[in-house]
Amino acid sequence: KCEIGEGRQSQTMKEVQLKISIAGTKNLEDLNLARFNKVMESKLNFETGSAHTNVMKAVLSSLPGTIKATMLGNKIRLDFAFWVEQTSTA
Repeated sequence: KCEIGEGRQSQTMKEVQLKISIAGTKNLEDLNLARFNKVMESKLNFETGSAHTNVMKAVLSSLPGTIKATMLGNKIRLDFAFWVEQTSTA
């Protein structure tokens, strides 16, 4: 499941919120989401140990934004929030 929405706004920027819910086919309790969130928070280290998270971090580094993972039963929810310039619709 994927949801896209708008968050806060400033005079020139707006926040885009992307929520992705992923259901696991095997036990997800072994995943270390605390480590994942800590690695994604850091602006310094681009080598995360996984090609998939390296790509996510590279994309986030080009935009001011955040990513956070949360486990809900046997599902993982990824919350992305990033800022983009507002465009004029006139």
